[in-house]
Amino acid sequence: MRRSPDAAPVPSLAHLTEAEIRLSPELQAIKLLREAGWHWSGFIVGSALEEQFYQLNNLPRQLTAAYAGLDPADPDEDIVEEAEEQALRLIAEHYLLDETVDAFYEALSALPAAVTLRRPDAANGRHATYLRGALLELKHLFQDDWRVEALLDRLALTASLAIDARPVMVTPATQELAADASARASELLGRRVAVWLDQSGALTKVLPA
Repeated sequence: MRRSPDAAPVPSLAHLTEAEIRLSPELQAIKLLREAGWHWSGFIVGSALEEQFYQLNNLPRQLTAAYAGLDPADPDEDIVEEAEEQALRLIAEHYLLDETVDAFYEALSALPAAVTLRRPDAANGRHATYLRGALLELKHLFQDDWRVEALLDRLALTASLAIDARPVMVTPATQELAADASARASELLGRRVAVWLDQSGALTKVLPA
């Protein structure tokens, strides 16, 4: 909500900004493992897409209005709870540009029908099948930032309604924790990690062990 991008590409890991990678231990780990020859299965939607969604739909102003009367430094939980429905509806009712949706669908076409969408470093995500389902779950991820618990956590940390857009990882839904791969990755990275692989043995998730 803080920055207004000129465009909203759907980048691969190679097209993420250094700042986006630097802010995420998981993206840093995936980058190092790929440089070491590991294959990664999936694609990453850069934060520019979420920024564009907010700015083109004038959502910062509308969301601020939905929480009228809220003191971010000392939030009234009743106001947060009462505004949640309107905030979620604002996200649901607005749209991405057609060319952005087309690029998202094109990237999805290289993956199996069943995929998982999650934020980097998050253990869990949202599952979807087929193109339209994945697009809906992408917007549900955006909505999650405005659910009561998430918003109260953000207010406690930043004393602000504003959010920084973040990347979204899209990987095959069928993936398993791999002990041998985790051990090899831990040795290469110099820290203990748990690694998940898809059915072809490609990397899908790297989290602290």
